[in-house]
Amino acid sequence: MTLAARLILFGVFVVAGLAKLRDRAGAREAARGFGAPAWVGGLLPFAELATAGILLPKATATAGAIAAAALLAVFSTGILRAMVRGEAPDCHCFGALHSEPAGAKTLARNAVLLAIAVLAITAGPGPSAVAWVGDLHGTALALAIVAAVAAVAIAAQSAFLVALLRQNGRILKRLDALESDTDQPTWDDAGAGLPVGLPAPAFELPGLDGVPVTLAQLRAPGRPVLLLFTDPGCGPCNALLPEVRGWQRDLTVAVISRGGADANRAKAEEHSIARVLLQDDREVANAYACPATPTAVLVDADGRIAQPAAPGAEAIRALLDTASAPALHDLDGEPVDLADRVLLFWNPRCGFCDAMLDDLRAWERDVPELVVISTGAEDENRAMGIRAPIVLDPGFRIAPLYGVAGTPSAVRLDASGRQLEAPAIGAPAVLALSR
Repeated sequence: MTLAARLILFGVFVVAGLAKLRDRAGAREAARGFGAPAWVGGLLPFAELATAGILLPKATATAGAIAAAALLAVFSTGILRAMVRGEAPDCHCFGALHSEPAGAKTLARNAVLLAIAVLAITAGPGPSAVAWVGDLHGTALALAIVAAVAAVAIAAQSAFLVALLRQNGRILKRLDALESDTDQPTWDDAGAGLPVGLPAPAFELPGLDGVPVTLAQLRAPGRPVLLLFTDPGCGPCNALLPEVRGWQRDLTVAVISRGGADANRAKAEEHSIARVLLQDDREVANAYACPATPTAVLVDADGRIAQPAAPGAEAIRALLDTASAPALHDLDGEPVDLADRVLLFWNPRCGFCDAMLDDLRAWERDVPELVVISTGAEDENRAMGIRAPIVLDPGFRIAPLYGVAGTPSAVRLDASGRQLEAPAIGAPAVLALSR
């Protein structure tokens, strides 16, 4: 029984240690999330592997079990401390193989392992797990060592391969779709967020002062509202917080966060952030189909979803750009109104665009509301001979605001400038877009 307990602990600590070694940056970030110095995360995998190593020989088995129990007790204390403060940092317990917000589930798993470690301590060292190695000599010993190293390497690589395939399943699907239809440019179809134009789900959440705030109250000034979904244990969210105060000067921005009031109040005071609203868990984020953090949603003055959801810092900044975007101008400096328009996203150096240029010249005669949003220089855009207004977007910053990541693509806007439907992607879909 005691040997079985030690072997279970050995397996857990070997996998955890090797996984953290493969993702040491993640281990250091997890340590910071629990309030420990980053170097603790860097040393942790070596401590776990050393603990696993001394669990096997009989002479050091009890010391190994004590070390395992000590590590598990430290981990559990850190998790309890975070839970009391209303935080849920990523445990990163098994590196890139498996990581989730630390909570009751993680604590329960540690409790089971701690009980196994206590059993190994109280039952005594028991038989050695490596005594048989002493009976091996010469070639047999060398083969045993090679086989053990190979088994560990194969197991680790296989586990990481499975995790990698799971994590990147969407990418494989996109590649398959791209091979089946080469006219379609790649773009992000992650599916986060509600459809543009849908009424924004109503909610009522308490602020840090306990006073409830509704979406209707946020919209009362008649301005768009940016909902920013965050988590106090989310590293990318915390990196974005210093910018929020500046956003709130120009726009109604409500930070909707998980966790306790104390943890969120500390971050709000540190960065002088107003309008922090607290979810019980993720109920409002789920209502807006935004499972990841940080993600932002722009609700227009009429209470409808104004743009596709923006997951991640770069997409959020781009969404903010359009929420307070200056007037657009064509190549002649004339202002371009986006109300009741068809926007065609274009690149004069894109092979797909060049192949449909003749069709575009014929198509624009039937679509007088067309506006071309193009990258490239002014002279090469003028040389195309397109009569529709051309707005230069050299950084390709406007397209992502409409869920577009490739050219040619097109979207239709209504009289208020709101996107009516998902983008038409690729030449056939663009040319089929008509009233």
